[in-house]
Amino acid sequence: MSRRILILSSDITGRGHKSISDSIVEEFDIFEGEEINVKVIDCFVMTGSFAKMIGKSYGTVTRNAKFIWKMIWDISTNRPEIFIEMTENALREKLLEWIKEFNPDLILSVHPNFNAPMINIMRESKIKIPFVIFLADIISISKMWVDKRADLILCPTEESKGRALSFGIDERKLKVTGFPVRKRFCEKDGHIFWGEKYDPKTQLECLLMSGGEGSTNMKAIAVILMTKFNCKVRIVTGNNTALRKRLESTLVPEYNGRVEVFGFVDNIQELMFISDIAFVRGSPNVMMEAIMCNVPIVITGFLPGQESENSQIIEKYNLGVECYNNKNIEKVMNDLLANGAEKLNSIKVSQREYREPGAAANIARFVIDLIDKQ
Repeated sequence: MSRRILILSSDITGRGHKSISDSIVEEFDIFEGEEINVKVIDCFVMTGSFAKMIGKSYGTVTRNAKFIWKMIWDISTNRPEIFIEMTENALREKLLEWIKEFNPDLILSVHPNFNAPMINIMRESKIKIPFVIFLADIISISKMWVDKRADLILCPTEESKGRALSFGIDERKLKVTGFPVRKRFCEKDGHIFWGEKYDPKTQLECLLMSGGEGSTNMKAIAVILMTKFNCKVRIVTGNNTALRKRLESTLVPEYNGRVEVFGFVDNIQELMFISDIAFVRGSPNVMMEAIMCNVPIVITGFLPGQESENSQIIEKYNLGVECYNNKNIEKVMNDLLANGAEKLNSIKVSQREYREPGAAANIARFVIDLIDKQ
């Protein structure tokens, strides 16, 4: 039986939504005995020059003007109708063209900006297609994420389900799936990856990253680590090419052999697999990919509003620690490494118990089941 699924996503507002849609598509591609045709569309690209410009500004804003991002988050939480109306008007013609051309059996959205607008457009046009939302945030869910008219809302965590319930969503429409990550983060050499227990007698392998856009506090953290601890540091600056050049010209000559600097990489899982600890921003995608690779994390920052609560889950399940002040890096590291790295290794055990390698497969199954019920 052939099925057609249209996924609404975005490539230009960070890499998180794309990695989620990619992980789900992977599962549809290997669905046993099924013919599934999936089309992923970047809705920001379809909305015209103004909205596209806003989407492309994500990197600059999240790096250099977080107060603007907080303002945007507050508006989306308190006055979502502003964004909904603007997006709906910009998307209407293009989305109707896609629906007519592709004739999907189901629409899956992994981006909050497109949920209410898509449902509004479909209702106005009397289009009856199941609409499913996957919540791409693990706890801080804004009103734009949830819509009572959706047929199904898939939640990555119990905490995100609880937040959806607080917005009045019928619990029967909510399913917890786990957070989907691409297979290369789940498996190594064809098997689920299990990190080895860290031996404190060996050099510590540290990974510094901050989402796809890089972060300017990486140099300070790297210097503290290499000055105070027996470690090697690998830094991933993502799309922030200016930061990469700066770090290469300053850190590499001074700490030759103990530091490597990378720009955007498409094999970040390989760096995670060989790391004993990762310093990351509180991005749900980065955190969950690191957890899947069984590398303890230190959260060094977050986007206001959207990511501000994520550390609660990390601490609740002993998946890592937070450290928002560089002055505390040395103390946090000493705590992790004390008593033969007892805390660091306990985090590795907790991560193995918490992670859900089958999350993307769970999402695929819920989607197919919903289509089959129609």
